[in-house]
Amino acid sequence: IFSLSGNQIMPLYDACIDANIRIIHTRHEGAAVYMAEAYAQLSGKLGVALVTAGPGLLNGNEPFQIRLLVALLLIIIGVYLSQYKALNRLFFGAKS
Repeated sequence: IFSLSGNQIMPLYDACIDANIRIIHTRHEGAAVYMAEAYAQLSGKLGVALVTAGPGLLNGNEPFQIRLLVALLLIIIGVYLSQYKALNRLFFGAKS
């Protein structure tokens, strides 16, 4: 998984760490998507980018839209605020 960490996706990071899923940190959401796309092209496997809510999801959207034209195996996981609150309740019992 290629990702730029953000508060909204930290429960997903914790789950990836628990499941021994490797996370490669990037400096920009768009870079995470491009890296996932390159991984998919070079390996023939699914490329995964994990981005945070709001601007993070928007930053990853443009590279994703460009890659749709190439029809690669690529997935972006993004979290909206309501999902963030639900994840907090699920993993930490936090009230939103």
